[in-house]
Amino acid sequence: MEKREMICINCPLGCILSVSRNEAGEVTVSGNTCPRGAEYGRTELTAPKRVLTSTVRIQGEKGRVVPVKTANPVPKEKIGDCMEALKGAEARLPVQIGDVVLENVAGTGIAVVATKGVEKELIMKELCSDIEETEQWCSEIMEHVRERIAQGNTLKGTGAYE
Repeated sequence: MEKREMICINCPLGCILSVSRNEAGEVTVSGNTCPRGAEYGRTELTAPKRVLTSTVRIQGEKGRVVPVKTANPVPKEKIGDCMEALKGAEARLPVQIGDVVLENVAGTGIAVVATKGVEKELIMKELCSDIEETEQWCSEIMEHVRERIAQGNTLKGTGAYE
């Protein structure tokens, strides 16, 4: 007889479940306060599954990613295969919440969907913001250099021209 203790994660109550399977394969669950807890315990003992969350590269946008998740829980033993499949996946802009980014991930029959919308305009806005911050930083450095030169200070010893 197989027996396991576990905490149900289906709701905030966090019931402590006692799940057992007899020689005939029948599964019994106790300690749950709702039917969802019984189903969770049964599934966790016989065929555990998880919703997988990750990110996928955006095609043509170096370093940019979109957050994704599996549309349904995947068998726990397939998580590594699913992650491997996501390494090579790319999303095409524009991406809307719920868009299928990868169908039938790792042969599970389960789709991977976007959990955030991304549009080209938003990426351009982020890039422009980064450029503006860099330009501001460079301006501040140049102003500091001009002040030192105006005061008759050289840049020797600062590493600037060495």
